[in-house]
Amino acid sequence: MIRCGPPICVACAVEMRCAKNDYVVADPEPSTYWRGDMYECPGCGVRIVTGFGSSFEDRRLLPSEGVSLRFTHNLEDKHDA
Repeated sequence: MIRCGPPICVACAVEMRCAKNDYVVADPEPSTYWRGDMYECPGCGVRIVTGFGSSFEDRRLLPSEGVSLRFTHNLEDKHDA
């Protein structure tokens, strides 16, 4: 069974709520922008952007606010021994 729905906050174990649709994220290389949905945890307030759809390169299409940089990090699983 595949679960489709809002993301789950790992720290709080609750569904995150959509805080903003059509949120723009800048990908620095190449200079491309992506539209996605920003979710926020009602417990701890952590925010994520997911559900990326269309991309664009024309800076004139940027909204006046709500643009964040996109960084790629290597995440390591840290398990208690």
